[in-house]
Amino acid sequence: MQVIAILALIFGFMVQGILDGQTFAHAVLGIVGGLLAVTGGLVSVRQHNADAGRIWTGWTMAILGLGLALWCSIQLPSAYRFEKKFNERSRKAHEMATETKLQPVPSPPTNSISAGGPNIGSITNLCIPDSTLINSSTPASKSGR
Repeated sequence: MQVIAILALIFGFMVQGILDGQTFAHAVLGIVGGLLAVTGGLVSVRQHNADAGRIWTGWTMAILGLGLALWCSIQLPSAYRFEKKFNERSRKAHEMATETKLQPVPSPPTNSISAGGPNIGSITNLCIPDSTLINSSTPASKSGR
C-alpha cells in the first residue's frame, strides 16, 4: 500500500503544476490523490507485521496526503471561478478565430486581366506604348492618345 500512497502523492502534487487553465479539475484530482495517499498510509500503519520504518513512512504518507487534500479543498471555490472565466475567454477567442476564417475572400478588381498569372494592371496601361512611358515629360494626352 505504500507504493500506491507514494504514487498518489506524486500524481496529486504534479497535477497541481500543470498550467492549462483547468485549475478546478486539477484541484479535484489533487483531493482524490490526497485521499488515496491517506488511505494507503493508514493501511500501511495498521498492518500487523509493520516495523518502525514502515510505520513512519505510513504516517508521513497519510499526513502529506491529508495536507494535499486540504490544500486542494481550500482552493476549490477560487479555482472554479478562475476556470469558468478562463473557459469563457477561450470559447470567445475560438469563436472569433472561426468567424475570421469564414469570411469570404474578396474578388479581384474587374479592370484587371487575370490569366492565371499575377495582376498586371488595367487594360489602359497595356495600350500605352513604351516610348510614352520612357518619355515622362510628354503626357499621354498631348501625344494624341
